[in-house]
Amino acid sequence: MKRAIGLFVLLFMLGSLFPGTAQAKRESASRDNGMEEVLVDGFYGGLAGALVGAAFMAFKDQPGDHLNDMAIGAGVGVIVGTLYGVGRATHAFAEIREDGTTTVRMPTIRFDLEPSGKGLQPRWSADLLRFGF
Repeated sequence: MKRAIGLFVLLFMLGSLFPGTAQAKRESASRDNGMEEVLVDGFYGGLAGALVGAAFMAFKDQPGDHLNDMAIGAGVGVIVGTLYGVGRATHAFAEIREDGTTTVRMPTIRFDLEPSGKGLQPRWSADLLRFGF
């Protein structure tokens, strides 16, 4: 139980290192750096997953015997956070931003399985133009 309390204190202290004003800076800077966005979202997903795993430990009869719940939660959180970051970091061939600037890049090619009469059919797609309105 002392380990769990020590882990909670450590996670709280790590969370306090990231002030709210840094979040706005990260949002504007990460538009151009997709890898940073993916890594940060994966990190925060891992922290959230570890907290959820620790919360599940509270409902067990012997919480000290179920420390792997935090590890499982952190692993699932990293995977979900990374997938979320990849989804946000996708690029279109041409992007028109709110400030009027236009960027042209290699588009992110996506693979989907689309249901049809014969079952699931593969579909490749890429965004050609993205703009905010």
